[in-house]
Amino acid sequence: MKQPLPEELVEIAEELDDLEADCDWRDSYNLWCLVCAAQHCGFLPGVSVHQLVPLGRRDDFFLITVEVTPTLVLGAAPIHWREIEPPAPGTGTAAISHLLARIGDECSKLLVAFHENAAIRFDE
Repeated sequence: MKQPLPEELVEIAEELDDLEADCDWRDSYNLWCLVCAAQHCGFLPGVSVHQLVPLGRRDDFFLITVEVTPTLVLGAAPIHWREIEPPAPGTGTAAISHLLARIGDECSKLLVAFHENAAIRFDE
């Protein structure tokens, strides 16, 4: 998936005025707002994140889904927050860029697997 350029990261950060771009992006509960802001700026189309209710910090999982068509949604296996968490201090556009890149990577994996599976099915 296309990654935002530095000036586009600023636009996404401005879209996050309610949360402030300098909020702690190491908190997984801010992920949904980030994805919504990125989509408003034209990134991560059809992507949704779904926070799973954690029992503790060790259980901080979420799901990523990608809408392929209005009736077809791809879903990833649960992803642990530490797999995409930005490094300290976890603020500003560097953290936003890190998160968007990791989410984009996960979405790309889903789409590649889907297309490979679809090609195999049609070859049979």
